[in-house]
Amino acid sequence: MLKKIFCAALMMAAILFVGNTKVSAAPQNPNLDRVLGTYVGSYTIPSSMKRGLKLTVYRQDGQYEASFEFYGLPGRAKSARGRYFMTVAYDSSQNAYLFHGYEWVERPSGYVFVDLRGALEGNILSGDVFYNVENLNSVCGTFYLERVR
Repeated sequence: MLKKIFCAALMMAAILFVGNTKVSAAPQNPNLDRVLGTYVGSYTIPSSMKRGLKLTVYRQDGQYEASFEFYGLPGRAKSARGRYFMTVAYDSSQNAYLFHGYEWVERPSGYVFVDLRGALEGNILSGDVFYNVENLNSVCGTFYLERVR
């Protein structure tokens, strides 16, 4: 009987402790808040193939992230579909948004991440496509997106 009472008291103490613990999220960033939303457009890659792109930028658990979804465009050669997640950062010295791929959701065979570095002007997000956004010599194309929501 004492064992049951002790266990119940221990569980109640744990519930009270967790209930009173505050989890603080990372502070919001006004520059990153500006880019939140869904963008649709296209990007080009080394083979000069133009692909459709839907980029959804959101804030989750205090972090800024994006979903990069690519697909073939009408009238173009058939292109594989895929999607991955990206981290999102802002470089204030260059007034540029940096998108870095980190986790595949749907990966076509032989595909690798591409990263983005661009500027937001009104509802237009555009810039360069990189194999690695940390190496500015790895540029491999451009992108042009319009905010749709």
